[in-house]
Formats: sequence, C-alpha cells, structure tokens
Amino acid sequence: LGGLNLFPTYWIIVTTPVAVLMLTIIGMLGTFISKRRDGVGMLWLLWLLIPIVRVTVPGMSIYGGVRQIMEFLPAMALLAGLGASYLIQKLKLTIYKYLFILITFILLLIPIVKYHPHENVYFNFLVGGLKGAKEKNIPYWGNSYGNAYKEAFDWLKENARPNSKVALVEGTSLNIPRIAIGLNLDYSNDHWSGDKKKGEYLVELTYNNPVRYYPEAWDYVEKFLVPVYEVKVDGVAIAKVWKNDLEHTK
Repeated sequence: LGGLNLFPTYWIIVTTPVAVLMLTIIGMLGTFISKRRDGVGMLWLLWLLIPIVRVTVPGMSIYGGVRQIMEFLPAMALLAGLGASYLIQKLKLTIYKYLFILITFILLLIPIVKYHPHENVYFNFLVGGLKGAKEKNIPYWGNSYGNAYKEAFDWLKENARPNSKVALVEGTSLNIPRIAIGLNLDYSNDHWSGDKKKGEYLVELTYNNPVRYYPEAWDYVEKFLVPVYEVKVDGVAIAKVWKNDLEHTK
C-alpha cells in the first residue's frame, strides 16, 4: 500500500489475543481523552508505535514475524493495563469489576492452555487460529523458533530403538544440540541416506518457511515418506518425524 510494509501491523493484529487488542486500543484512546494527561500515556504510545513504524515505512523489511521489534510488547502490556483501568473505573458495582477481571483472565488463559508448550505459534480467531493461518498461507505460520524439535526428539527417545540413527532434513546441530537429545540416539546429518532407505529417522520443523536450502530433500520426505509422528497444535503439524525405510514409503 503506497510502498508501506503493512506486514508487521497485520501480524500483530492476528497474533495478539483479541482481549489484549481491545484493551490496548482503549488505552491508546484514553491517552488522548483522559482529563488527567501527564505525558506517561503518550510516552507508552510512542514506545508502542515507533518500533512498528520504523519497519513499516517504504524501503524497510522484516522477516520471521515481529521478533525483531519485540520492544513494542512492554508498551502494549502497559496500554492494555491502562485500558482495563479505564473500563474498571466506569463500572459502578464492585461485582461487575471482579467479573470483568475474571472474564479477561479466562480469555487470556484459554489460548495458553490450548497451545502449550507452543504458545509462540498462536493466531487469534480473527484468522481462524493456526489452522486458519495455514489455510490463508500467512507467512511464517507455525514457526516455533525451534521449540517443536524438543517434542519430536522426546517422542524418539521414548519410541525409537536405542542407538537409532537420526538426522535433520535441513537443520544442523545449531538448531538442536546433542546435549538436548540424550545418549540413546545416534544423531548426525551424515546418516541421511535418501533413496537408499537405510532406515534412519528424519526430523524437521514444518512451518511456512519461505527459504528452503535443500528443496530436493524436502520433496523426498514430503512426497515419498509417511510421517511416524507429528507435533500438532490446533490440528496443524509444526514438526514431523519420518522413518526412511520401505515400510513408511508411500
């Protein structure tokens, strides 16, 4: 739109709990209409907007969601708290105030429970959750920043035979270190055998990654192998485990 990069704003809108969005907007409006303006609210507002604006102006870019401008989050939390304070002050009866706090708390708790331990792949109902984000092909949906590796390897430690060979499809030991895997798995990307099918396990994150360095390897596992385990959130696989043998070939 006119050279503006609206992706950061869109991402924040669809990945923030709607209750927090509404309270933040009320807090932002309150900084202008409050009769007791002391400048602090305006400071919080600038704190929120400047990181977003700097990656929105023409010529700027951002990738991987908005993790590179995370400094806007404390300001959003403060403004949301300010918005909640304004609403509580408007409520006449104490019981209504407590009810408002309880309902807000529950609304914020539900996605945490639903997505745990992968809260960072959360999308709100404005896009239909993570499932809707996948259907709409929103950039970087399902990116757990490597968190899903742990659950995949925990499954292998419980279900694979001792000393089973394991490799990553694209990642390296920088993605998940050997110390996090344990001693009962033989983990090395040298075990990749491709169409020779030597029976190694293959593990990888399956989010919307616009850059795939080994497209042939991805084509192989996605087109020819059946996953033996999937790390799923909201019905969407964010990591998969394949076994490269004939039994698990399509």
